[in-house]
Amino acid sequence: MASQQVAGAQAKGVYAFMKHFALNDQETNRLSELATWANEQSIREIYLKPFEMSVKQGGAGAVMSAFNYIGMEWGGSHSGLLNTVLRGEWGFRGMVLTIMKYLKRRKLAAAASAPADAPVKA
Repeated sequence: MASQQVAGAQAKGVYAFMKHFALNDQETNRLSELATWANEQSIREIYLKPFEMSVKQGGAGAVMSAFNYIGMEWGGSHSGLLNTVLRGEWGFRGMVLTIMKYLKRRKLAAAASAPADAPVKA
């Protein structure tokens, strides 16, 4: 369903944001250093599947990163998700936006959300 909504919005010229990428399924304490723990299999099969479909089938052009930590790494700078999976495996070339509350981490976020072929100064 998400991929169809993204495709519909994109067809009308709307820049559809997928959010919050990824594992951000709790609102309580989400801005208070919430850490989400999961193994790779559950992450890929449960948490990432709607995002993957939105990129590959829906043509998503924008992503908002998660507020939470994924294990010990903040979602807005998680290179494994933002570079390896999103950009590398899925071929996403759009924009990744982080939450403004975390501007102190902007160098980490910039490095993690840069296109795979772009030079990064962190």
